[in-house]
Amino acid sequence: MEAAEHRRLGGDLNYATWKILSSGGPSPEASADERDDLLYGAYASAYHWRHAEGSTVANRARAEHLGVPPEPYASLTGIRRELHHAQKIALEQGWRTVDVTGKSVEEVAREILLLLPGRDAAHTSDLTA
Repeated sequence: MEAAEHRRLGGDLNYATWKILSSGGPSPEASADERDDLLYGAYASAYHWRHAEGSTVANRARAEHLGVPPEPYASLTGIRRELHHAQKIALEQGWRTVDVTGKSVEEVAREILLLLPGRDAAHTSDLTA
């Protein structure tokens, strides 16, 4: 795709997204697809501005203002940051945590039930059978 086409699409998508956001966001009656279109439009606008002819820092800043982070949501850096934040809050609040890494839903449920007062392995044996 030519850089000029990226510029046109970036502008069109940015305008469409801002039009909805500036009117107060999607209506309460908006379908899930319409809400998804708003999100995808914001991300697509950011993508096209990134590859657009004559793209500037201001174009990227507008995309970020639409709620598009400068790095992908599922980046390893983002995941580590969120995990650290969650662990910090849990520690501050005194919340117990369960490591779900590599465990089935049933195994996690059993561990959670064991954390409840008055529960022991005998009360949760049917979950892992």
